[in-house]
Amino acid sequence: SMGVPPVQFFRKLRAERAKELLVQSDMPVGQIAATLAFASPEALKRAFRQRFGMTPLHYRRVVAGAARPRSGRGRPRRTPHRA
Repeated sequence: SMGVPPVQFFRKLRAERAKELLVQSDMPVGQIAATLAFASPEALKRAFRQRFGMTPLHYRRVVAGAARPRSGRGRPRRTPHRA
């Protein structure tokens, strides 16, 4: 016996997988929720906030935003002009 009820084990597993998908993919939260068999995007949002203290989109902005540049966001880089 692992000492953890199966329901809790699978909840934790799905939440951890959601974190991975938020960082490693550009899948919308609704698609992540469906992929991980949450009843709805709202159900994923509630479970994620309860476990990690922030919404999935906030997590993606904070963690994935720090981990890799998001194309099409922010100011364009200046390139030096050559004569």
